[in-house]
Amino acid sequence: MDKAAGADKVESGRIREAGKAERDRRNEPGRLLDEREEEGPSIEPADLDPSFRPPAAPPQRLLDALRERLRYMHYSLRTEEAYVYWVRGFVR
Repeated sequence: MDKAAGADKVESGRIREAGKAERDRRNEPGRLLDEREEEGPSIEPADLDPSFRPPAAPPQRLLDALRERLRYMHYSLRTEEAYVYWVRGFVR
């Protein structure tokens, strides 16, 4: 039995060593650098000019924004109609 247990330890040691070699191969500094170079540099416009602002989306109209939010929140269509009705009345 001791020999069998010892054989298991040797075999698991070999597996551990193979796994370690694979991890070492994946973590080589040169290998990571090569992979990054293939992707290309990731330079953002904000990195070049600190005052850069991405183009803003056109402003939404109030009732359109309200409808979009109510649909996002999964309110019923009838509730959406009621909210739009009351907001329209309040604005007027």
